[in-house]
Amino acid sequence: MLALKLVETQLKVPIPAELVNSLLPEGIPPSLLEQARSQLLGRERFGDQLTPDLVKMNTSRNLISKIKIGFQRIFIPRLALARLYNVPPTSPKIYGLYWVRLLYLIRTYGGTLNRLRNKDKTTGPALQKAERSYALHDWMSPHKK
Repeated sequence: MLALKLVETQLKVPIPAELVNSLLPEGIPPSLLEQARSQLLGRERFGDQLTPDLVKMNTSRNLISKIKIGFQRIFIPRLALARLYNVPPTSPKIYGLYWVRLLYLIRTYGGTLNRLRNKDKTTGPALQKAERSYALHDWMSPHKK
């Protein structure tokens, strides 16, 4: 439905009101439509890689919550880790691969996490874009509240 509204507003293609009402009777909040338009047309690229977990860690003020998110990213299920590193899930190598995963996460996201923690001005635009993107994703998810 959001895609149809973007087609209607951006390309000026009329979408029948009956169709819109049948797909989403409550409508789309104008602010959400503007966020979607901004995401669609925004071509800016940022050096920082912001995952939903990094955004959540950044917005959380609870240290325990931040540690929990970190552990969940490191200690992913054994089967997922086995697939990621192409080893049998029953292999004893799995335990060493958790260290490999920790080092990978530090190398890949450590600088970004540090800049977020220090409230570096360069991360602001990337953080805003990521927050908009994840808010749109949450709105479009079928399990939304």
